[in-house]
Amino acid sequence: MKKIFLMCTAVILLFAAACGRENQETAEIVEEGKKGVVSHSGEPVPGGVFKVGLSGETSFDGVFSYLYYENPMDWKIMEDTMYGSLERGEDLEYKSSEVLSFEPNTENGTLKMEILSDKFKWSDGSKVTSKDFAYAYEIIGHPDYTGLRYDDAMKNIRGMEEYHAGEAQRISGVRTPDENTIIISYKEFSPDILWGEGVLTEPVPSKQMEGVSITELPNSEVVRVSPLSAGPFSISQIIPQEKIVFKANEHFWAGKPSLEGVEFEWMKPIETLAALDQGRFDYIEGLDPTLYSQVSKYTNYSILKKQDLTYTYLGFKLGKLTGEEEIEVQTDSNSKMANGNLRTAMAYAIDREKVAAEFFRDLRSSGNSLILPMYENLSPKNPPGFPYNPENGKQLLEDAGYKDIDADGYREDPEGNPLSISFALAEDGYLSEELAAYYIGAWKEIGLNVILTDGKPLEFQDLYNRLKDDDPAIDVYQATWGLTQNPNPSLYYGKNSEYNYPRFSTEELEENLNRISSRESFDFDKRNANYGEFHQIMTVETPVIPLYYRDQYSVINKRVDHFEDTYPDGETRNWRWNQIILNREEPVS
Repeated sequence: MKKIFLMCTAVILLFAAACGRENQETAEIVEEGKKGVVSHSGEPVPGGVFKVGLSGETSFDGVFSYLYYENPMDWKIMEDTMYGSLERGEDLEYKSSEVLSFEPNTENGTLKMEILSDKFKWSDGSKVTSKDFAYAYEIIGHPDYTGLRYDDAMKNIRGMEEYHAGEAQRISGVRTPDENTIIISYKEFSPDILWGEGVLTEPVPSKQMEGVSITELPNSEVVRVSPLSAGPFSISQIIPQEKIVFKANEHFWAGKPSLEGVEFEWMKPIETLAALDQGRFDYIEGLDPTLYSQVSKYTNYSILKKQDLTYTYLGFKLGKLTGEEEIEVQTDSNSKMANGNLRTAMAYAIDREKVAAEFFRDLRSSGNSLILPMYENLSPKNPPGFPYNPENGKQLLEDAGYKDIDADGYREDPEGNPLSISFALAEDGYLSEELAAYYIGAWKEIGLNVILTDGKPLEFQDLYNRLKDDDPAIDVYQATWGLTQNPNPSLYYGKNSEYNYPRFSTEELEENLNRISSRESFDFDKRNANYGEFHQIMTVETPVIPLYYRDQYSVINKRVDHFEDTYPDGETRNWRWNQIILNREEPVS
């Protein structure tokens, strides 16, 4: 109840702040598939500072190294200012840039990255070398490293585990034959490398860092105050918990920025509308979707919309996880939800278009695949999915022997026993309760008796803990995956993955996932075919049903001449912040 009160209070305050713009035209909403590109008319003004609003309940930590950061807000600050050495392709995979090559070799299981140009420099004008890449591996593999980046993907590098254990003085699988070349050798060579698994794609300033011990490095000035940058901007001023100011890097390989600099300022979400009204910022990334209707009234901004790397799905518990050191999914053919017709019928009963429009106010869209549409070649084209068709659902149940024997409005199972299905979802204020009521009503329409686990939506972490523990009180659940840029579904649906919450595995699926992860999928056509087969298997077997895709929103002030918030489309060079130009002295208010 307290959470609902706080949410309602916020809405009242936000509405009051927006009332002054109630009669104005709505903002331009920019959406072109994977690309969100906006251009505003005006005479370019040389220089200027691009002002970015960081919206969040808590501020940044101020850890400015991808080796050590944990707070996502720190990454937002660094990503477009300090990095950008490679390009991305149509499926978000890494590709060579004009200054750095990215060359997997399937014959010998190595990745070669070669510096191609003397233009590749640090913000102090010194040259980026292969040592700057190799030292990043040495830091992460060091026995005293305390960050989060030493993971299974890093352990896949030859010699990394021995180095981390203090049994070797160097990492045998990391070689620098000259100052421009680094070669990484892997135990298992998977296409995941194309998406950066086991690859450190950005340099670190090794000369700056080498004088600092590994134990002291996370809290050193090199990481928190004055790190060199190989991106378009470098740090010039820090006001802890409040503001970060960057200056243009005149040595940036893709071209010196037109801007004088970039300024990041933290604010709480409740301040967003007031900040827009005052014209405080040029750009706010990751706008809270609940503010969308209010923000759309601000004609001094354009709204950039693109699909998020998330999907919400309906999952069915079909087995359990066995083993301790060597875990494995064990699917139970006698589980309550084992009948494919039952699962598919429940999918047909949900009007996802209605839910997206009425419950999520068009801030989500109906999803038909577990491979998201931003993967240009890997995602199926116009998959039919399971459109709303309760009559089809009823027929599937009849065909499978689920009949209402005692005429009470609910079907019994094929053996004639009463059927009660327990459904779980995470609490999200009043929305989850209304959504649960809708689902239960929709399934009642096709004759299924579905009850809410514990009689109420579950606390977020409690839901996922209970899925992990295979709580028998959950038969069906709604959950959401926030994904990495790597599209490989093995992490979520492999037989040895603890995150395979449905506990579903078949020989056919496992063979498919192995092909997706094998060297054959380095081949463009075979990779696409393997992902297409995965989609077909999951559509037929239905251990999970994709429900909705989530959109993310950003706002850009009309003094910004051109801006892109987009997924790559395979162009030679991706758009970067050094290309930002302003057309007024101050943001438009």
